[in-house]
Amino acid sequence: MAGWFWLVAREICGGGSVLAIEAEAIREALLVCVQGGFSKLEVESDSLQIIRMLCGKWKVDFAVESIIFYIKRLVAQCQHCIFLFTPRLCNKAAHKIAAFVLRVGGIHT
Repeated sequence: MAGWFWLVAREICGGGSVLAIEAEAIREALLVCVQGGFSKLEVESDSLQIIRMLCGKWKVDFAVESIIFYIKRLVAQCQHCIFLFTPRLCNKAAHKIAAFVLRVGGIHT
């Protein structure tokens, strides 16, 4: 699933910055969850910058300002949503899926 979000984000952002791709992947995941009726969410990312921006600990970067705004609008529709930093080493499954998608291409769910 992480690979799918990464690939969709890359296509939406037109191969933009890594920061924008990470933010867009979170936005896309939240959108799917909100549309699916989920109201209690824990969102993990290995992008410490994005997590800190979403938690209000860092100033929002101009390059991702609109995406962060959209994410916060989605969060407002949830009963409970927290953002957690997960180091890349602790998220091996997601990175194997992303590597597979990059290697074979296409959209995988």
